[in-house]
Amino acid sequence: MKERFAGSSPIASLKQITATDIIDGLKKGDALAQEALSISVVPLANAISLINLATGVDRFIIAGGFALGCGDRYVKELNKRELNKSLEWQQFRGQFTENGVGIAVILGAANDFNALKGLARMMESLATPH
Repeated sequence: MKERFAGSSPIASLKQITATDIIDGLKKGDALAQEALSISVVPLANAISLINLATGVDRFIIAGGFALGCGDRYVKELNKRELNKSLEWQQFRGQFTENGVGIAVILGAANDFNALKGLARMMESLATPH
């Protein structure tokens, strides 16, 4: 993918691209950063759609450094790419959000404890004999 953006994207010339590089690139309108964001949201959007179809839950809060760093762009990209592919099914079921029919996603509050909580759970599971 980097080769496609060579010359037109400052981050394409980096040896390794980090999440911070993508976030900074998005703020500057970098095309490679936008493409990376577009690709990165697809698995989460598919998972959210599947959870919605299986359970009927239609409100989701997204937390985490990359999503929060991207800000509203992250939610917009989720919606644009994959999130409401199941729109016909949702209309059939009669699910409505304040914005019309579909799944509502918002960004959670930024805090440094998300990663620490995950680390604590992982350490607890490693320490517990199975």
